[in-house]
Amino acid sequence: MPTPIDNKFSKAAKIALINLDLTVVELAHKLKRPRQTVSAVVNGSHRFPKLRKLVAKQLKCAA
Repeated sequence: MPTPIDNKFSKAAKIALINLDLTVVELAHKLKRPRQTVSAVVNGSHRFPKLRKLVAKQLKCAA
């Protein structure tokens, strides 16, 4: 079960994607990372902390 912190990042990332008119595929392409890992990070996974920071920086939201 995700913790409240995960939900906050996930929600902020998804809102930022919508506001920037980006898809997960486009974000993955910009970051030069596999779509599956970027999708996992956007959905709240802690498995890729460096990528999570990159996503937060790219989307300008808190990690």
